[in-house]
Amino acid sequence: MSWQNGYIDASNIGAIKGYWHTYHDSGSSTINQSPSFAAGGASICVWGNVGQSSASNWGSVVAFNTNQAAGTSTVAGAWDATAHNIAGFRFTLSGDQVPSTIQVNLKVNGLPDTTTYCSKLTGVASNNAQTVSLGSVTLDCFNASGSHPVVDATKIEAIQFQVPSSSSGVTQFNFCVSSVQLLSSN
Repeated sequence: MSWQNGYIDASNIGAIKGYWHTYHDSGSSTINQSPSFAAGGASICVWGNVGQSSASNWGSVVAFNTNQAAGTSTVAGAWDATAHNIAGFRFTLSGDQVPSTIQVNLKVNGLPDTTTYCSKLTGVASNNAQTVSLGSVTLDCFNASGSHPVVDATKIEAIQFQVPSSSSGVTQFNFCVSSVQLLSSN
């Protein structure tokens, strides 16, 4: 997929279209765009830190919506990966502070923001591609107990790259999303 000035147009095999954005917890975590996505051309670069795990520190996120028209105040809708024969995606992060753990979240349209479908990746390194199959994205991947149903791939609203909090201390990060490739099920 390609993007320009923070927007992915639908000229990819999955017809994904939407804006890149960031957010973070209400604790001490931060995330900054460098440069701003709207002025950054094809660069999606972020930096900041994630506070040590606590009730208010869960992490920082850079994400893109999967079905959002261009323009101001447009609302993201559901994207159907199954209808587009998409089985997963591959992404590469580059930079001098790529976190070794990334939690990939899929926001499901119509569910509360607190409902997290995710896949936790460890051993992440700069310029090493990471692959996520949609079948590996489950409810509450960070929780060892409970049930973990697989995400409904017909209602994906956003794909999110989260730098999660750690019980061992503050995590600093400075990286760019170098590429995102959709993987066909064919």
